[in-house]
Formats: sequence, structure tokens, C-alpha cells
Amino acid sequence: MSFTREELSLDINYCISITIFSHSPEEALRVIFQAVNKLTAHLDKDVALTDSASGVIFLRSNGQLIINSHCRENPDIYDWPFDALEGDFIEKDMAGLL
Repeated sequence: MSFTREELSLDINYCISITIFSHSPEEALRVIFQAVNKLTAHLDKDVALTDSASGVIFLRSNGQLIINSHCRENPDIYDWPFDALEGDFIEKDMAGLL
């Protein structure tokens, strides 16, 4: 966790792993993004969503949602449902982080 906090320069003090069963991969990703929407609506803190394949998917720092443009520019590799995220966001290339 300290590596994640330092690498992303975020005030993160807890990391969890999420596994969803009985859904297709596409449905599971939508469920995860919907859960993140609820979490960020209730917490005014830094949040990051990462995975082992693409690294940083998106993060919220100081209230600003930032989406990894590398993932959006390569939908054939990273098929993340960014349209399911609520709120305004900016894009930033975070390829190689984590």
C-alpha cells in the first residue's frame, strides 16, 4: 500500500482487492464502476482504481477525477466502461504507473 500511495502521490491508507462472480466480464466492470461512483459520492478523499494488467485505470485526487488516457486510446486492449463514471474528468497518460 505504501508503494501505491507514493507512486500515485495520493492520500490512500487502505487497498482492497475486488472479485465479482456470476457476471460476464463486461457486467462485472460496470458493477465495479457503479460501486466506485457510490464510494466517491460519499467520500471526499483520494481514490484510485488499478489492476494488474493496465496499472492505473483512473484516480481521484483533490476532488479531480483523472482517467488514464492510455486505456481510453486502446479500447481493443483495455475495454473499461468509462461512460459509467459519474462527473467530469480529465485525461492524463498514466501508462507505466504501478
